Amino acid sequence: MGVVSIEEQPDASVSAPPAGTHPALRALYDAHVGAALGLAQSLLRDRAAAEDVAHEAFVRLDRALRGKALESPRAYLLTSVRNLALKELRRRSREAKAKQGLGASADPSAEPGPDRGSLVQRALAQLAPDLRAVLLLRHVHELPYAELTGTLELSERTIRNRLRTAAVLLARHLRRLEAEEDA
Repeated sequence: MGVVSIEEQPDASVSAPPAGTHPALRALYDAHVGAALGLAQSLLRDRAAAEDVAHEAFVRLDRALRGKALESPRAYLLTSVRNLALKELRRRSREAKAKQGLGASADPSAEPGPDRGSLVQRALAQLAPDLRAVLLLRHVHELPYAELTGTLELSERTIRNRLRTAAVLLARHLRRLEAEEDA
């Protein structure tokens, strides 16, 4: 599997909301499907799994809209994507450990090309999922701190600390990968 772009995915193949969904969902879908799919893909690095996660996040958003007014539907959606993607990563980790316990090895990841974008992607992939998610939500999807604190249920100080840690680790991973490319 190749490297996935962390940019929004405008050609999203997540199916549009069916008839009978909350009336605002169609507009929210049109506005945010790319961001939802892009975040899921950057966390999971698997297009099919990302589409499943994005779809489930929109189903949850539809349910939430029926139950109450949301202050920030986009933040709710992206938080759902993050939580579902982390759940999927935990499931994969359990499966990989089970396979290794049976003597089978986990699937090796494909070797990306040497361009700067793929080096950044490889460096991002080496971050812990929670650090990668905070970094992507803040810097790629541009969620303000106020939305991050509410949706991630973390203090602003914790979010800032995680962002700082993610940036330091990302730079370290990037320098190491660049050195390996030059060798």
